Amino acid sequence: MSRVVYDGTPIEYDEGDTLAIAAVRNGQHPARGGTLCLAGDCGNCVAIVDGTPWVRTCQTPARPGSVVRRHPSGAHPSPGGPEQHTAVAVRHRRAHHVVIGNGESGAAAAAAARARGDTVLMLDAADGNEVVGVFDGPTIIVRTPSGIDQLHAHHITLATGAAEIHPVCPGNMLAGIYTPRAAAAAQAAGVDLGRIAVVGRNLVAIHGEVGVSAIELADGTVIECDTVVADLGSAPRDLLARMAPMVPVSVVGPAAAAHALPPCPQEGVVCPCGKITVEDLDGVWSKGFNELELVKRASLTGVGTCQGGVCMPHLRAFVAERSGSEPQPFTARPAARQLTLGEAAAGYHIDTFRRTPLHAEHVALGATLDKFGGWYRPWHYGDPVAEYWAVREAGSLG
Repeated sequence: MSRVVYDGTPIEYDEGDTLAIAAVRNGQHPARGGTLCLAGDCGNCVAIVDGTPWVRTCQTPARPGSVVRRHPSGAHPSPGGPEQHTAVAVRHRRAHHVVIGNGESGAAAAAAARARGDTVLMLDAADGNEVVGVFDGPTIIVRTPSGIDQLHAHHITLATGAAEIHPVCPGNMLAGIYTPRAAAAAQAAGVDLGRIAVVGRNLVAIHGEVGVSAIELADGTVIECDTVVADLGSAPRDLLARMAPMVPVSVVGPAAAAHALPPCPQEGVVCPCGKITVEDLDGVWSKGFNELELVKRASLTGVGTCQGGVCMPHLRAFVAERSGSEPQPFTARPAARQLTLGEAAAGYHIDTFRRTPLHAEHVALGATLDKFGGWYRPWHYGDPVAEYWAVREAGSLG
């Protein structure tokens, strides 16, 4: 039996498991609680994997000896922290027509494009090719099993489907909460979820200490269980479309369809990435931040790992109830600075992985590098405190 290491403890996994499934199989939450979608739509399974932070364990195959550390509960794994960032190979590639998502709508879009004579490249996270950003160009950033591809495309079709809505209520950050597709995936992998309660929009609270022990329904009924499967409908998986409103992309299938908003949340965590609650939203609304983008910025809802993948439907429902008008989704931010107007006018396409001519020298000297102003630059060389005092007491070159 093969093993991976979670927080210093070896655990066994079955062939074909992701790291998230391996954790659940061993009675653990892959992060520190919250609804699991096991589809890459949320930040509730992200962890530090083999030194790389913010990895979605639900989309990372378990491999012998992989080391997983859950993100600190009281902080976040900031650049230059104790983890040593893994060297990542970057490739620049070109493609004619890229279809993102290989489900039914993606396959239909690809077939139609090929019938027109297009050369089509299909990308899907389930195949190990996770698209994490769309930029002007158009340029697509793809996380692959061997590194990162910066893919320059002539046309992009988004067939990313729909994401299942997570519950927002007291107790919604406990372990043992699943969307229907996630529960089905866990059971298909042979994971015993114990006593299961399937619930819809009549869910008002989830009880437990660390894990689920019971649910409470709107009529006052309390059901003891080990697992909650929350069937609350779906929302468009439109993160990539929201990243690049000026990039010529086509959105097809459920990602382009209209989806009803859930009821306005009354209590609980709306944004699991930042642990933003309904009470936090009420606080910023009462201070006059009465528009979706303002509520987002004032409360920091939707600025975390999933960029609104979980909180967007609930945030829109919150603003709609208070304003009387259903707001449009907010813009998502790719993981790099945007082009300036001058650069865009000049036809410049940003390189999201720019390195200075001294990059190799910094690496040879033991630097931990991260992005500052769009460039990889040294964060420190191993002892930031000693480096600070060297600059204060001696000198440095800017």
